[in-house]
Amino acid sequence: MTTSNISTARASGSITKRLQYSYAAGVRLNLRSDNNYGLSEHFGLNFGEIIPAVWELIPYSWLIDYFTNTGAFLEDQFRSSSGNTIYTSLSTKYTEEIRMNFEWASSTVGWKLQSQLMTPASVKRYSFTRSSLGSIPHIGLNFKSIDAVGKHSLTKLLNLISLLNK
Repeated sequence: MTTSNISTARASGSITKRLQYSYAAGVRLNLRSDNNYGLSEHFGLNFGEIIPAVWELIPYSWLIDYFTNTGAFLEDQFRSSSGNTIYTSLSTKYTEEIRMNFEWASSTVGWKLQSQLMTPASVKRYSFTRSSLGSIPHIGLNFKSIDAVGKHSLTKLLNLISLLNK
């Protein structure tokens, strides 16, 4: 009499990856101690705030900001901190987690099925780097991606054009 074995094995799993960036800077602030209460100090207007404010007052600047990052670019270029940068650094952290589930079953013809579910296996991997930067990074002027504008951006553009024609 011959017997035959039937065996099955199954594996399933998932991989989770995360990439994080963190900027850090030390700044020595230039604090003023004089009693200067002029118009610019009273309203808080400096040259750095005038250009972004003028940009917001231009008609349809919101339309340009909808598809580009012009407003954020102008704010980044013309606003400056009142101090000296001591250090700047960029920290990068990469995390990866792999989870696997294994299940196997075997039986002999004419005998009861035996199965076993193994506990999930998990592997985690980390990578961390810190690098010194010469200066604080600035935003570049560019067009927004479709993900930044949102789905169905062509429909939104046509809706904006129809509003402008009225």
